Amino acid sequence: MTSQDHVVTLISKNFPIVKTDRLSFSEPLEGQGLDSLDLSTLLFAVEEAFGRRIPTDRVSSLRSIDDIAAFIDES
Repeated sequence: MTSQDHVVTLISKNFPIVKTDRLSFSEPLEGQGLDSLDLSTLLFAVEEAFGRRIPTDRVSSLRSIDDIAAFIDES
């Protein structure tokens, strides 16, 4: 499973109303069914799932599935 797949799985678990089969990996998640609060919730879920803290200065750059997956793959 790729990091993108993991992020999509977290989205589907935390936001079942979002149609994950229609998500663009490169477009910002805000506007694809998630709002800024949802994005914060997703980033907390990423921290928990991967055991990595997201530095405060990186949060604003994690807007798309590709952005989040790249962060995950940095470890």
